[in-house]
Amino acid sequence: MEEKRREYINKVINALGREAKSLKYIPNKHNLVDAYALTEEEVDYLYEVEGEILDRFKGIEFNTADYPSSGGYDFKFSITNVTSSIRDVLEQDVYVKEILWEIDAYVNLDGATVTLFTTGEEEKLWDAIDNPDIGWEIESEIKEVIRDILRAESPLLKALGTGITVEQNYWGLG
Repeated sequence: MEEKRREYINKVINALGREAKSLKYIPNKHNLVDAYALTEEEVDYLYEVEGEILDRFKGIEFNTADYPSSGGYDFKFSITNVTSSIRDVLEQDVYVKEILWEIDAYVNLDGATVTLFTTGEEEKLWDAIDNPDIGWEIESEIKEVIRDILRAESPLLKALGTGITVEQNYWGLG
């Protein structure tokens, strides 16, 4: 990428970083491409930046207690692997390349709890996951909490509209 364009894309990244904390929604790449007139090469650079950010999270233990937005969940987790897959997405009658980041997370069940919204009762996280009536919802919300924490740690991920899927594994006695 020529030097002037690299300077420009870095200014875009800095501007997005400043705006990220006040964003109420997660934009998609197509909106960013239109708003900043980004080339395909610049979008590839944004994906490279996303990958570098996510790679920095590997091996760090996160604790939901440190994040007020964790919605009644109390557990620790760490990211063990980050991979990506490329797909073509139809955006306004045009196919655009999109990278989806796949995060492998280990959730520590030792002492982990969840306060159930429906009853207000605190339950061991493993018991809630194992419950045939609500387990699927609990697992889905765990993924959402992990995504939210990663975006809180790097608001630029939110501003870039980074697509993140989470595959969680569990360890500990619960």
